[in-house]
Amino acid sequence: MSDNEELIEDLNIERSEPEPEESVPNSDSFDRDSESDNKKSSSDELNSRRQEIIERQLQSSSLNDEDENEINDEEFEEALKKYYRLKNEYDNSLNNQKKKILAMNGLSLKEKQIEFRRLRKKCINCKRPVGSIFNIKVDSNESANYIDRHLIALCGDKEEPCPLNIDINLGATNNIRNIVNDYEKELNNYKNEVIIHKNDLLFGYITPEIAVEKFDEIKEKIKGSTEMFDLFFEMLNNIIDNPRKKEKFLNLKKGFYENIDALKSMMEEFKSSGTTQYVLDAVELYKNEIMPKSEKIMHQTYAYNGIEYDEDDDTFHLDQKKNTIKQLEIDVGIEDHSVISMRLGIPQKIKRTSSTIIPENAEIVAPIIEERIPELKKSKQKPKIKLVIEE
Repeated sequence: MSDNEELIEDLNIERSEPEPEESVPNSDSFDRDSESDNKKSSSDELNSRRQEIIERQLQSSSLNDEDENEINDEEFEEALKKYYRLKNEYDNSLNNQKKKILAMNGLSLKEKQIEFRRLRKKCINCKRPVGSIFNIKVDSNESANYIDRHLIALCGDKEEPCPLNIDINLGATNNIRNIVNDYEKELNNYKNEVIIHKNDLLFGYITPEIAVEKFDEIKEKIKGSTEMFDLFFEMLNNIIDNPRKKEKFLNLKKGFYENIDALKSMMEEFKSSGTTQYVLDAVELYKNEIMPKSEKIMHQTYAYNGIEYDEDDDTFHLDQKKNTIKQLEIDVGIEDHSVISMRLGIPQKIKRTSSTIIPENAEIVAPIIEERIPELKKSKQKPKIKLVIEE
């Protein structure tokens, strides 16, 4: 039995302990089923959203292999790069225009300020002088205490905007370790509250009725927080010490060492017989089996392997981490992070021309017009006047 379960059991025992006759409430005071149901329903409403998110994460990420969502993650990362590349290009374009104005030595400070006001930002997509809108929109859910953040990019022309429409849901992320620690602190606070209320009851600061009411309230809170703590703790264990991944890793190492033994046997056979085929087989085994498995073992042992440069002492250091921040992050937003819209490009402009009736036999008329072009040109020529000078 865990500490939290023991605490809940103690609260149940506390309710059943008899008090002196003059202070013992009647049986009706303990009949609080309706009140406890209301409290339970309210706490369920607060935790239902979080539990739904947790179960979704358990099914989609923690209990599955990491490569199952690679396609969605790649699409999301590409969209992020595209968004910030456009935003950086937009900001740099504006900054370059400001630098040109600042570099004008012939203008006074006041004149430069006037030139700044005259600057017309160009839309990053259609290049019209209407500007572009880059901002972060927040969708909040106060009852569930969760938010979703959206990266937004739109054309600055509100009346006739171009197709630019980028909407990327960043979700709301949190580190699983931090969540587990928060729930652990929350449970410890509830335990301290129980101790305080027990002392208040013991020294007569509160009546048994109030004590029972407070114990019931705290018991429901402990139950809800314990369930959330267990779920997040399970998620953390699935990432740090996943049984399925551990089994695959052990099988991988077993196969690796079997290949090493086979390689040694081949080299021993070569030494005893002198047959070069053993050497060729050993090279193939090393190239096709041992090297790939060695790389897999390294990547599965350390999620991050990198060389970091230290500017202070001008040295390079090998940095290896068993878990990355990305692995320990969980999306606790209203919806999963996703690319909602990624629209770019310029629509084909339709030129307005005077109304012209095109005959149905346009293909037949066209060559006739072409044949008559020389005649039309001749008809438009001015008549030549012959000048005769008589003596």
